[in-house]
Amino acid sequence: MAVSTQERRSRGDIVRISLRISPELHERIAARAEEEHRTLNAQLIELLKTGLEPSREKQVA
Repeated sequence: MAVSTQERRSRGDIVRISLRISPELHERIAARAEEEHRTLNAQLIELLKTGLEPSREKQVA
């Protein structure tokens, strides 16, 4: 039986995804991860979280 996304969240599970990116973008993210002493996965999570934060411009309006 399949588990819904909501059920996974309530259990604290991690959802796996597959992501296709260019080699150039991969290199940029990997370099940033190394600079910030993060794994590639942790860097991607941080970039996604930051990208989903409301921008200050939208908050001012």
